[in-house]
Amino acid sequence: MLAPVHLYRRLLSPAIPNRCKYYPSCSAYAVQAVRELGVVRGTIVAAWRLARCNPWSHGGVDELADRSLFRNHTHRGGKGEVAA
Repeated sequence: MLAPVHLYRRLLSPAIPNRCKYYPSCSAYAVQAVRELGVVRGTIVAAWRLARCNPWSHGGVDELADRSLFRNHTHRGGKGEVAA
């Protein structure tokens, strides 16, 4: 599943100037997302990152751990729950 990303990194990326607005790059983010979240969720998260990479975005550091999609929300000590 990561073959398209690896092909992009080997063939296309060196041929175009560096224009990444985010760190890590979108391709590195995609690889990490697929490895950590699986093919379906990782692809969705990577596609969302690509959609945010546009001329109007400010860019910056955007770690996979800081994402809002498919985040595991754990509530501790809430009503009816046992605190761990």
